[in-house]
Order: sequence, then structure tokens, then C-alpha cells
Amino acid sequence: MKNSKISYVTVLIAVLWVFGVSETVRACDCKGVGGKAALLNADVAFSGKVTKIEYLDDSKQRRPEPRIVVTFEVYRVWKGKPKRKMVLHTIFNGFSCGGYWFYEGKEYLVFAKSNDTNIANLYPKSKQSLGVGICNGTTQLADAKKDVIELGKGKAPK
Repeated sequence: MKNSKISYVTVLIAVLWVFGVSETVRACDCKGVGGKAALLNADVAFSGKVTKIEYLDDSKQRRPEPRIVVTFEVYRVWKGKPKRKMVLHTIFNGFSCGGYWFYEGKEYLVFAKSNDTNIANLYPKSKQSLGVGICNGTTQLADAKKDVIELGKGKAPK
């Protein structure tokens, strides 16, 4: 009986250590919808390359999901009127499904929605505040070949 309690405690400590220390474990990990289904729920849909990421929160604050402003060079447009340069206001998602983990220099297929007033007010003023979540279909462009085929040719940004 004593050995089984020790084994149970050892396993419990190991599990807590892995999930408590590892930064690669994500509590929210979903693909969600894609292609035309994602397009229906989006206000704006485009493909493009991240050219700049601005972190709005001081790293000393230890905020688990920092607010970010992500700037894209837009390649193709499927919905909305994105220009050649597009900006999103979102969070660097860690666990809430409320943002996305964008990386500078990477290409993405983006399905964005207008942020509500409360969220938009957390970011620098702009004419349009758009955000994304990991379950809305946004994904790296290299992983979105089927979605792009389903969406069709799209159009060039203005």
C-alpha cells in the first residue's frame, strides 16, 4: 500500500511538472472550421505574410496572453476590402482560444472578425479593429492548401 501511494504521488508530480513548466503545451488547440464555412463567419478573409508584430504589454507583467498588433502584407482577398497592408488586434494565444500565435515572416490564411467595442478599446485607435481566434479557421498558409482551393482564386488587394 505504501509503495502504491509513493508511485501515485510520483506520477502526479511528474504530470504537474510537465503541464506546469512546459511552454509548448496549449490548453486550447483546435482547427475549427475552414474554407467556405470559415468565410461565412468572417468579416474579412485574406492570405498574407506577417511583416510586423507589436507586443503592447510589458514582458515584466507576466501577462499569459499579451495583446499584439499584427501587420500583414496581403496577397489575396476573399471577403471584405483589405488593402495591401492589413492590421489585426488580437492576443498571442496561450490557452483561451481568443487569439492566435502569429510569427513575423510567416504566411497565413486569415479569417478575421470585427472586435467588439470593449476589445477594440484595448488597442491603439484605428478605423477598423479586427481580431482572430484559433478556432475560426486562421492557419499557416502552408497548411491551408485545401481551404485555398475551396475558396477559389480570390482577388488582389487594393
